[in-house]
Amino acid sequence: MDNEDRIRELEQKVHALGTTRRRRGWRSRWAAIGAAVAVTLGGGTALHYASAAPGDVVTNSFVPVAPVRILDTRPAPENVGGFTGPLATGQTHSFQVTGVAGVPANATAVVMNMTVTATTGSSFLTVYPAGATRPTASNLNWAAGTTIPNLVTVKIGAGGQVSIFNLSGEAHVIADVAGYYIPGNDKFISLDIFGTDDSSALFDGGFGPNAGLVFPDAALSTANFHIVLPPDYTAGTALVGTFTWHTTSINCAVSWRPNYSSVSRAGQVHAPNPGVTSGLTGPGDSANGATANVVQSATFTLTSPDNGFTLQPGDSYTFGLYRNGTNGTDTCASDARIDSIVIRYE
Repeated sequence: MDNEDRIRELEQKVHALGTTRRRRGWRSRWAAIGAAVAVTLGGGTALHYASAAPGDVVTNSFVPVAPVRILDTRPAPENVGGFTGPLATGQTHSFQVTGVAGVPANATAVVMNMTVTATTGSSFLTVYPAGATRPTASNLNWAAGTTIPNLVTVKIGAGGQVSIFNLSGEAHVIADVAGYYIPGNDKFISLDIFGTDDSSALFDGGFGPNAGLVFPDAALSTANFHIVLPPDYTAGTALVGTFTWHTTSINCAVSWRPNYSSVSRAGQVHAPNPGVTSGLTGPGDSANGATANVVQSATFTLTSPDNGFTLQPGDSYTFGLYRNGTNGTDTCASDARIDSIVIRYE
């Protein structure tokens, strides 16, 4: 099968994933996302699909995110994760996955785009759960002087970490998170951050610190989102949203867009500002700390308006986020970038 045939086959699998609402059993979950995320082409090139269909409602255990770099062993300014220097012959290094890039503590596995560069000899890299016996299988194979990427799905090991092993020579290693798995009973809506409504924010689909939905510096940027409550939503229960974001500087702020959220129902007048009347807790100014290049998250709660309009399956919920780059509290000298938004429901 040539590369064009493989691409067409992958596109068909991605379409099938986007139209399938429920998948049960770990085999179908892992096989489906493995087909949807990437296919490796000749020469080590990978075609990446970092998320499912826009607004896809899923009850399996995969949460896609815009790619975020969590490990780069090259020296500053590229270094990420605190480990500096190439992996030497026979060396193993373990790095943190949970609590980083929005990966929650209950995540069971992670999907990463692994890259080796500045390689000094022919070798291979094995990626496996920290604390586990290293398998004999390899995830990346290369010749001296080459840079090779590959997409890897690996179980998260002891302490929320993953280990990497280099057989011979030296190689710098880069890891970009593209998604993670959580226990399969969770119900959530994973929003497509690149398909927002009425957005003045920008889009960057690359890997690393430049990826995500971009809120530029010194600008009033907005991004508005729209969800439809699925058939298995329990009427009247709260929706808990989480968005992850990052910046290359400090003192940036991504905020809840006030007086914008609303709920609509077919054949009825929409209910404006449900958050104002229902005790909705928005992220407000979710300011970055003293360290740049740290992915952080903010959580907010969406509830029914207090006017007898109880949320039901099929209701449409609209809300917005923004960055006021001219606000005196936002002294950040760089862009703020949203990586993912997930709405969990009962």
